[in-house]
Amino acid sequence: MIKYFTRRPLRVLAGLMMAVMTVSCGSDDENGFDIEATMGGNPIAVAWTSEGMTIDTVGTSCSVKFNTINRRVTIEANGTAAMGADQLIFESVDYGMGQDGHSYVVNTQNLKASNAPVSVTMKMMYSGERTINSTLCNGVSLRMASEQCDLTFVPRHLIMDGATETVLTTVSDSAYVSESTTYSIDIDPAKLKAQVVVHRPKFAANMPALGDMVFPGIDVEFVPGGFRLAKDSLVPMLDGTPYPNYIITNFKADCDMTSPESTIEFNCMRVFKVYAKVSSNFAPGN
Repeated sequence: MIKYFTRRPLRVLAGLMMAVMTVSCGSDDENGFDIEATMGGNPIAVAWTSEGMTIDTVGTSCSVKFNTINRRVTIEANGTAAMGADQLIFESVDYGMGQDGHSYVVNTQNLKASNAPVSVTMKMMYSGERTINSTLCNGVSLRMASEQCDLTFVPRHLIMDGATETVLTTVSDSAYVSESTTYSIDIDPAKLKAQVVVHRPKFAANMPALGDMVFPGIDVEFVPGGFRLAKDSLVPMLDGTPYPNYIITNFKADCDMTSPESTIEFNCMRVFKVYAKVSSNFAPGN
């Protein structure tokens, strides 16, 4: 954390993943569902047990179906073998509204699956639809924990937007806020590496317009509930060309998939200190 920043809320559009999100809204089916969303594209199922961490990407998915009149949601997850069943379905679960006033959340204990003898503590968040970088995005996040296992679904591709705050290390009271800068993260679970793209970077009022800044080869560490990114130093790419004059140092990202507490921070050119705080996770839709 950079303590002398005035932190502003930021909405991360993830799918923090390439997870593909398919969404349909506004038409009731025979079960009364009027919102359906699926995190497809084999999201990363990260499971923690007493024996350590396992990663599964084969046949993994999670989906939600909402009946907004009765305030109930059905949640289906595939790739949950670490919890004792390959598939877990939770039917007619109560949900509430998130602190942001528009997301739907489940945060409950002793939730019993309808298709297997499994009970979990669950955190689920659905952040609705949003168009980011001309891409329709949608946020579904899911974490489940039992006495034997703590499992989180992490999309392979995430998109984030909101407010990015930057200060100059050489000038006091120099905070500059950009609301046009967005971020995307692509995770390779086999190599435990990520690529971060900064879209429309703007770290000062007089900074010239640049193309997308690509930060390659960032280390990924999965943790219960999400993941962390870190890189001491890297050379960003612009239009496929490395720009060593724009060196990035102390890159860190702390992404909690079901909580509005994700952050990104780094130094650019050893002059700009950049800090972003995220409040939602989104993935691209079809």
